[in-house]
Amino acid sequence: MGALLQKHGITEQDYLHWEAANERKHEYIDGDCYAMAGAGEKHNRITGNLFFQLRLATRGTSCTVFASDMKCRLEQGRFY
Repeated sequence: MGALLQKHGITEQDYLHWEAANERKHEYIDGDCYAMAGAGEKHNRITGNLFFQLRLATRGTSCTVFASDMKCRLEQGRFY
């Protein structure tokens, strides 16, 4: 019978400290970190157009739209 694989991920706090000091951005998924890809011109044009339309749609509401570079915390810090 094979040995059980133990997961040795990093904590939420360790991730946040490491990410703040790192030039590249990473996703944090339940203790594991994954490098995020950079964006090209086409990607930036598409996200710019989407941001503009979403911003228009949310005017006068309590909703806020961000184009990029905002860290979101989900499920008590298991995902960023």
